Amino acid sequence: MKIKKVSFFFVILCWLYSSAYGQGITGEVIDKATNVPVIGANVSVSGTTGGAITDMAGKFSINLPGGANQLQVTFIGYQKQVISVQPGGSYKIFLEPDVTMIDEVVVVGYGTQKRANLTGSVSTIDTKVLEARPIADEGRGLHGTMPGLSVVVPSG
Repeated sequence: MKIKKVSFFFVILCWLYSSAYGQGITGEVIDKATNVPVIGANVSVSGTTGGAITDMAGKFSINLPGGANQLQVTFIGYQKQVISVQPGGSYKIFLEPDVTMIDEVVVVGYGTQKRANLTGSVSTIDTKVLEARPIADEGRGLHGTMPGLSVVVPSG
């Protein structure tokens, strides 16, 4: 008799937990132009602060809170994608490149900034300059390519 009461209580507890905290959604984020996985894309439930990041295969798993039904997928250089989802589903999400945004964004050490908002100088090095140099590693290859650049290569 005790086993039946405990198992019934466990089933009710699991049902309440899944109702309160939602069900998992899995999926894959793919570049629409090249049909390759997008690594590191941000997948979040619309209207919440929680989210997930796609892995090396472009796959993600996220918990959908009760009542939520939209996912928002973003990545630098791609258009934001918002899709409607159902609990327990698996989705393939195709991101389209945002060509206009690529020219306006500069990646800095702590995030991204628009070029117009930067107060310091921004310099670029053409890849042809690096290809023409005999270099052992990237740090030594950058040395002397632009004014004010200081490269420190630790030993070992």
